[in-house]
Amino acid sequence: MPIYDAKSIPAEVTSSTKDPEVAAFLKTGPVLGAHKPIHVQRVEHNAFIDRIKPPIGRIEHLVLDGPHGSLPVRVYYPSKPGPAEGGALIYVHGGGFIVGTLDQFDTAMRLFSEISGAQVYSVDYKLAPEYQWPTQIEETEFVVRWLFEHASKRGLDPNRIGLGGDSAGGNITCTVSLKLRDENGPKLALQMPIYPEAEMPFFHSRGRRKRVRRLCRYSGRSAFCVVPRAAGRRLLATVHHAHEREEPCWASESDSGDGWIRYASRCRTQVRSEIG
Repeated sequence: MPIYDAKSIPAEVTSSTKDPEVAAFLKTGPVLGAHKPIHVQRVEHNAFIDRIKPPIGRIEHLVLDGPHGSLPVRVYYPSKPGPAEGGALIYVHGGGFIVGTLDQFDTAMRLFSEISGAQVYSVDYKLAPEYQWPTQIEETEFVVRWLFEHASKRGLDPNRIGLGGDSAGGNITCTVSLKLRDENGPKLALQMPIYPEAEMPFFHSRGRRKRVRRLCRYSGRSAFCVVPRAAGRRLLATVHHAHEREEPCWASESDSGDGWIRYASRCRTQVRSEIG
């Protein structure tokens, strides 16, 4: 799977050959946005929890006093030094803003830390629709600023702290990076959005089809909503699009941290601004 940096981002990425193990899993694995209640989807995503976990040095469980109450953060320490020793990655999991737990992303975090040698901070941000936008942005930004403030106490180089996430977490990654840039906040060494939701889906055929199905996911300035397609129901909100705090790909092209984007197979993404 190719990895692109700021100087080699293609206009779009098309389908490629799937890994056989991934292809087999997709036949029976959970489907985000399926026609099922959110609480059912959340439980189904426990299929991502591996019974046999990769080795890791140790795990620390933090509970920060965040902007919206208790904010759990799981910290992974490698068992041996690596090329990223002294650095840290703050990770924001995906799940369409409505599903995802620390346990469901535990394997990936272990691998990130153990292979790189970096500390990995996995953020258990609060999910929609119970907690509406911008709760997720504010909680992630809080963790970033907290880690910069406590870097030396935690054995970290503040010049080697990065932020990353997949899908919805990729959106949060880009948004927080832009916010820190615009507000002269801490300087991230790296932003690592993995197949990020960088643009609202309504302008593409796949996204438009999504609007007429049972689930309609709406990302506005005030809320993330899930609206059943039932008789007499209407979406009582206006979509505020082309705003960089919800659609990071529309942001101005200026420095917001070096970074790279990783695309998943069968993921078509358009990039309108460079990262880095």
